Amino acid sequence: MEGLDLIERTFRARLSHIEESVKLVMSAQRFHALQALAYPPNREDLDPYALNVIEEFHQLNLEGITVLYRGAFIASYSAFEAFFSECVACIVSSFPSQFGTFSAMPVGIRNEIDRTISKALATLSGGRATRGLQRELLVSSFGSCHEHDGAFQVYADAHKKYLEMPNAESIKAILSRLGVDLNWDKIGDDKDLRKHFNAKNTRESSKLLTSYIDKIISMRNSLVHIEAADPVINEEDVSEILKFYRYFTPPFLKIISSKKYLKKMN
Repeated sequence: MEGLDLIERTFRARLSHIEESVKLVMSAQRFHALQALAYPPNREDLDPYALNVIEEFHQLNLEGITVLYRGAFIASYSAFEAFFSECVACIVSSFPSQFGTFSAMPVGIRNEIDRTISKALATLSGGRATRGLQRELLVSSFGSCHEHDGAFQVYADAHKKYLEMPNAESIKAILSRLGVDLNWDKIGDDKDLRKHFNAKNTRESSKLLTSYIDKIISMRNSLVHIEAADPVINEEDVSEILKFYRYFTPPFLKIISSKKYLKKMN
């Protein structure tokens, strides 16, 4: 499907940036632990500025460095949330070329498009935040969709604005409303994911990956809202989420990009 390659590259680039930031934090931790470097034997060869930087660095209290890991974990989830919303927009954008006319689409997909545009229009009419949506494009999309015998246009960005948080259940439900039959077992059958979870078979892999997706949401919510019993995040947690998203992406996109993904919803 056109556009998915760019979405995947953007997602992977965001993950790589987070990974590089985490590596920098880890290197700083290791360097800080080498107290001998605070007083190098060749101090007389260093200018005052360099000496001041070294001394300031080694006087830092790194006990609170886990805050940076918390931020990296939340950023990783946010990157996935953006990736998923872009995938949804890409699917919606493909409908005009796939079906030609609005009436040719399965009823379930037509209902989902109507529901989203109607919600966006109601938001605008109520004077609430527009979420960056343009009234003219919403009205134009709604009007063209109900000219059943002609070509229609979709406002894909509107579908990005009204998504539930992407846990395992909502991911499947959202895609189902757009005609995508997401089978978790097909994703769980991916050899890299099975190896990642050390799963004995496909079913175990699919259960572990859906449980982990839900765990990510739970951890993210606890971190954002700073609950009393919020989880302690370290470099292993960040490494785990980054690896998972990298392994999850190919089989997930394979299902979306398949020419056979649209199921009958009439």
